[in-house]
Amino acid sequence: MEAEQILQERSRGRGKKEYLVRWEGKGPESDSWEAASSVPQKIVKRFSSPGKKTPAKRSRTRSTSRGRGGRSRSKTRKASKSPSRRKSAPTGAPTRQSRRSVIETKTPEAEIRTETLTSKTDISQNNIGIVTRTVTEEKTVTSSVKKSPINRFSDSAPAWKRNLPDVGRYYNSDYAMIIVFTCVTIITLSFVLENKVDFAAIWEYLKNLFNSLVLMMTSVFPSSPETKSTGSQTGK
Repeated sequence: MEAEQILQERSRGRGKKEYLVRWEGKGPESDSWEAASSVPQKIVKRFSSPGKKTPAKRSRTRSTSRGRGGRSRSKTRKASKSPSRRKSAPTGAPTRQSRRSVIETKTPEAEIRTETLTSKTDISQNNIGIVTRTVTEEKTVTSSVKKSPINRFSDSAPAWKRNLPDVGRYYNSDYAMIIVFTCVTIITLSFVLENKVDFAAIWEYLKNLFNSLVLMMTSVFPSSPETKSTGSQTGK
């Protein structure tokens, strides 16, 4: 049995081709799909050459495939999707990705801490194609811690000094050390400069300066008559 013409062409993967062949002296019911290696090359060239392709005749009856060597006939029809095939594969566990960022802002009055949590969830479903749905959640938490007023004693002093009363904190602070250091310095200088400096002259100069300042202030701000009368009555 010799092939008369090629009606259609299809690929079977990996470069394998098959042709729907019309056999010489046979009708459409005898058409069958044959491998490219079993079809004469002259018929293949005639089918592949432009302008010489024979249009495929659509027959109302479905063509049956019959191979050489007495192969059984089988109807070539498009495989219909059964309900079992249409059923989607079980959905896998969703993939979750989260990112956390913390921003802290410090001011003299308060400390502001902003925490941002961004989570990303991928939900995939395998059904013919892959459908991926992404869910993004963003949560922002802002907390503020208010600072207490700055206290030079409580912030700089150790813990045992903060529990003392104000008087105790004053005498336990650095002021006492400054006063002691000043007194020691004055005493040391008085012994060192005793023979070089006349302390009596310095004292007399300071006393005259103080008296002159008092007289100047009295002249600028004279006393009122009521104050004078009160002073005279007190003297009597």
